[in-house]
Amino acid sequence: MIRHLLKIIWNERKTNGWITLEYILVFCVLWFCIDYLYYMGKSYLEPTGFNVENIYQIDMGKKITKETPDKEALAMTFLNRVKQYPGVESVSFSKYAAPFAGWNYISSYYINTDTNMVSLRMRWISDGFFDVFKINKPAKGLQGWGTPGSKEVIITPDRNGYFGSYPEAAFPLNEVKKLTSTDKDSSVYTVIGTADKMKDGYFETYFSCMLFPLEKQDYDLSELQIYMRVSPDAGKNFEEEFKRQMRDQLALDPYFLASVISHKDIKKTWTETLNSLKGVYAITTFLFINIFLGIIGTFWYRTQTRRSEIGLRLALGATQNGVKAMIFMETILILFIASIVGVNICVNIGQTVLLETLDIPISNRVQGGIGNEQEFINYALTFGLLAIISLVAAWYPARQAAKIPPAEALRDE
Repeated sequence: MIRHLLKIIWNERKTNGWITLEYILVFCVLWFCIDYLYYMGKSYLEPTGFNVENIYQIDMGKKITKETPDKEALAMTFLNRVKQYPGVESVSFSKYAAPFAGWNYISSYYINTDTNMVSLRMRWISDGFFDVFKINKPAKGLQGWGTPGSKEVIITPDRNGYFGSYPEAAFPLNEVKKLTSTDKDSSVYTVIGTADKMKDGYFETYFSCMLFPLEKQDYDLSELQIYMRVSPDAGKNFEEEFKRQMRDQLALDPYFLASVISHKDIKKTWTETLNSLKGVYAITTFLFINIFLGIIGTFWYRTQTRRSEIGLRLALGATQNGVKAMIFMETILILFIASIVGVNICVNIGQTVLLETLDIPISNRVQGGIGNEQEFINYALTFGLLAIISLVAAWYPARQAAKIPPAEALRDE
């Protein structure tokens, strides 16, 4: 049967050539759309390492003043007053540490006695950071952490559970004992514990991190990331009530309460990634519609030019279902031939920087922890979607062809 269909396809090669070319082009574009959407979907479904439910961000403004206030004392006063507010469970200060904030700080270090520099994500936090974002604390606890001059840090792993730059300079987490700065001072930090892997947002990657305690000079309320966790039954109007009741209490000259924002609203500001996704969605939808209309038109034309052949088949005893099955199988065979060519084009383009040069959104497989199995996933999804669209689009022309009266088809011939 397949050999017979291949002969039919070859005999109609002029028409089928254009169909195959169309399939190859569409297959390639749809391949990269699916590749990117799969990568983004996988990243979105991965845990960030932070629990951001019932979290609020507090922003403090600062008046211009010539006096130098005791920043740490004011920060502690602020902390105590916010903690006493009804419904507040915990409060934290941080710099370059909070998720979805858009701030990050990366520096290079040597691990243990290794001479390879590795890039690590720096996060400065207060003790309350673990409670606010519900991060597991180190097994030994935080007693004594942050003592001036102690140079103690907590580390977190990358996606693969290693610390460093995978795979060139990656160390098992429990083997990392000290970290040496590549700066001129060559500061040496002692690792006192580990925390779970974390990333800055849904579409980010897991990065090896160093968690530092905030130092005295860091406690500038207008520059800190300030977050508080509230009880689930705090109420829908918590933000407005908190601002109204705490505005005067948090007016710690030269600081003043600027805003209180729910973390739900903070996540909504991540529009750049979402806009990229919308563009891919639009292209994919446009492709589906055009594929559907193109295949309907193409197969409508093919069935009209093959009326005599179909009529002869019906006259010789072929059933209507048999005719429809033949057209469906021809469609899938043409798609399969095109997909073999298409997959080779896609794999080779994927190994170049062509798409990146053209500023087309592409998946970052290294960051996403995606291996060569993605090629099989892409092929299965791309071929499957095109097959479904093709069969749906070819159904009506096949149905109409199967209804052609044999005598009328032969008379047309």
